[in-house]
Amino acid sequence: AAGKSSHKARKKAAAKRREEKEIALREAALADGTADDNPETAADFERLLAGDPNASELWIRYMAYHLSLADVDSARNVANRAFE
Repeated sequence: AAGKSSHKARKKAAAKRREEKEIALREAALADGTADDNPETAADFERLLAGDPNASELWIRYMAYHLSLADVDSARNVANRAFE
């Protein structure tokens, strides 16, 4: 049983390290401005649209982002906001 718990602990520690690495990369991208080139989250899109609400390509990419997550309602809401 001890072997299993240590294996589980190692897997958990590895997952935590991966998550911390992803967060560090994300923070670096936000800090150096490269996150603006390739938004990956709804928060990224919202931040970019706040700065440039007339960027039609960005609105379309935001809708596509929601559709890639199979979230049709959110994509529709973004489309409606784009036309406001």
